Amino acid sequence: MHSELERALRQTEAPNVEATLERILPRLDAWAAQWSDYRTRTCVEAEVEGIRSPTLAEASARCLADQRDMLAGALAVLLEPGPHAVHRAVPAIAGLPPLDRCLDAESLQRRARSREDSHDDDLRGALMRLRGRLAAGDFTDGLAAAESLLVQVEQEAERRGVPADHAELLATLGEFARLGGKPERAEAAFIQAYLDAGTLRDDELAAYVSLRLAILIGHDRDRPREGLAWVRTAQMLLRRRGEERGTLAGDLAAIRGHLELTRGDHEAAAQAYTRARELSEHDFGPAHPEVAEAINGLAMVAEERGDFAAAEPLYEQALSIREQALGPAHPIVAASLHNLGVLLRRRGDRQGARASLERALALWEAATGPESSDVAMALNSLAILDKSAGRLTEARARFERALVIRERELGPEHRLVAGTLNGLAGIDRMQGDYPSAQRRYERALRLWTESAGPDHPDIATVCNNLGEVHRARGDYGQARVLHERALAIRERTLGAEHPNVADSLSNLALIAAHEGDHALALAQGQRALVIRRRALGEDHAAVATSLNNLGETELQLGALDQAEDHFSRALEIMQARLGPEHLHVSYPLHGLGEVAMARGHTDQAVEHLERSLALRERGGAGPTARAEIRFALARARWVRGDRAQSRALAERAHDESRTAENVALAEEIEAWRSSRRAGRRGSPPPT
Repeated sequence: MHSELERALRQTEAPNVEATLERILPRLDAWAAQWSDYRTRTCVEAEVEGIRSPTLAEASARCLADQRDMLAGALAVLLEPGPHAVHRAVPAIAGLPPLDRCLDAESLQRRARSREDSHDDDLRGALMRLRGRLAAGDFTDGLAAAESLLVQVEQEAERRGVPADHAELLATLGEFARLGGKPERAEAAFIQAYLDAGTLRDDELAAYVSLRLAILIGHDRDRPREGLAWVRTAQMLLRRRGEERGTLAGDLAAIRGHLELTRGDHEAAAQAYTRARELSEHDFGPAHPEVAEAINGLAMVAEERGDFAAAEPLYEQALSIREQALGPAHPIVAASLHNLGVLLRRRGDRQGARASLERALALWEAATGPESSDVAMALNSLAILDKSAGRLTEARARFERALVIRERELGPEHRLVAGTLNGLAGIDRMQGDYPSAQRRYERALRLWTESAGPDHPDIATVCNNLGEVHRARGDYGQARVLHERALAIRERTLGAEHPNVADSLSNLALIAAHEGDHALALAQGQRALVIRRRALGEDHAAVATSLNNLGETELQLGALDQAEDHFSRALEIMQARLGPEHLHVSYPLHGLGEVAMARGHTDQAVEHLERSLALRERGGAGPTARAEIRFALARARWVRGDRAQSRALAERAHDESRTAENVALAEEIEAWRSSRRAGRRGSPPPT
């Protein structure tokens, strides 16, 4: 067995075959030695020492036979030619159930009481080999084999009766169908398996099926509330069995954590993942992939709470365990790299984020093919990174590729499709295509609301973004309504100190400043700055945004010294963190230009404003942003005496504001132009 598997995997010539063999062969040898030892011990205790009853001895022998047949099924898949065998090998061998239960009298007695019907050894062996194929990831061929076995069993049942293992066969078939992308077949098989398990009074099997339904409905079909109902059903069944520990209890905790996190209950998710970690460490030891899964869940909770400093070492710990247990090129390692990359982007480490995300993409493309949903996730995250770096062409291409994959693989109504739509709408907004941005944001809002309800943090995200579309169009009333809704959701679900709360406060401060409520603008802007500094550090780009926004309010109040200080510090941070050519650098430059204008330093103002305009043109800024900076430069050049250039700039700014459908800005520019035309007829124009 050892040498045959080693030879088969080496023949694949996969790049990580040596790392895989180093991990699976010792584990496989240890498992085989323990199996042989337990089989001998069972015989000795029953036939020589007389301390194990014949009934328990038979149950132990059947349990051990099940585990042997399951391993045989897994090995049959791993011995098939092809590079996927290497990726499947470590999880398949690591996922072999612990053999201790085959000697545990209490566990065996509970199992025997739920399996009082006749036992068909041939069916049982075939079923367990199917379970092995499932563990090894052979979903397509495994589903066909399961369907074929089910037909055979049901034909024989007409003359022999339905065997006890029929329910477990349905459960196994359902899991093949779920993982093979056939959710309707999976749900039908699971429901029938659940009913059959209830008839047999097999609470263990019923609990297992309940948890499969929780994943299918809550995660795969994106209905977490319904999924949690099945988790509660499984919990009731396990409690009735008196089973507070074990594999199913660990699965239950991990699934609950995921679904609670999906619906936005961070406290419940943290409790569930903590329990999952405790159980998996007890069952498998601290360096097992199941432990990494629980730690990864705790990292996600910390990240969603905005505690990035706590999330990063947890992600790194999960990554380290997975690399050691599975090898550095395994697709599950790619998942850890992806999660870490997303966090690093949010912390402002773009270089580290890009390295992690590009490595994750390469691993997933090699392991799952270029059109998988995992690849779409990496593309989506890289697109967000490109967008934040001002690389809008690359970002749009990646978002569009991710959208095609997600709509094909998950369906057009899936929650993850909403995430990609939200990203594409952001590109539309930055490039001034506000009608397209609004359509995409509204579709994303509908999908997220149908998926998670009206109060999920994702709803706040799209409300925030829709608010920015309305603000760019000059509709400050509707923008305020949307941002206030986003703020209320975020404060309620994420807590008052979360960085996303600061995003809402910062946007509301800009609206308040525009509407003349400078006291409110300063209060909201300062609160946003405090939150961002505490969560992200003094030198984060988001902190620079808060400083810039405060500067704008202070400029309107005539507090030029404070405004200049804030604009200068924002410029320093942005140039250091984003680079001197980034689009966002244009905003503190604009502010510094306005300060220079207010002080009568016209040449300095023109210098700042021209650089700001160049960055916005190169960076693909939307028409409102371009119109604002052109109008500022037109005013500066007018004061300096460059009247022809000033009029041309103002005319173009007016056209861009109308393109953006920003009526208020267009009217302001036209009023300024009219006053200058009046000045040409003899009355002195204002500056």
